[in-house]
Amino acid sequence: MAMTFRSRLLPMPKDGGFRMDGYYIWCGSVVKAEDGRYHMFASRWPVETGFPDGYRTHSEIVRAIAEKPEGPYTFVEVVLRGRGGRALGRADGS
Repeated sequence: MAMTFRSRLLPMPKDGGFRMDGYYIWCGSVVKAEDGRYHMFASRWPVETGFPDGYRTHSEIVRAIAEKPEGPYTFVEVVLRGRGGRALGRADGS
């Protein structure tokens, strides 16, 4: 029997990943640090600001940590604050 991509997928851990009540979490990137823990850097923005507008105007970068790469991740800090609701325009001024 040939191995397919689908046949290689394993079940997702029920309590894995990273989530925060009241926020969208997107674009997570994980690195393993010298302390042996996994540090995730991800975008977050308040659910009430919507998508995609809230992502463009209220997104900030947060860091979360876990003992395993699949999590669960625990919020640690905001690394980069948002711009306060002002979206960047294009080079042509629009």
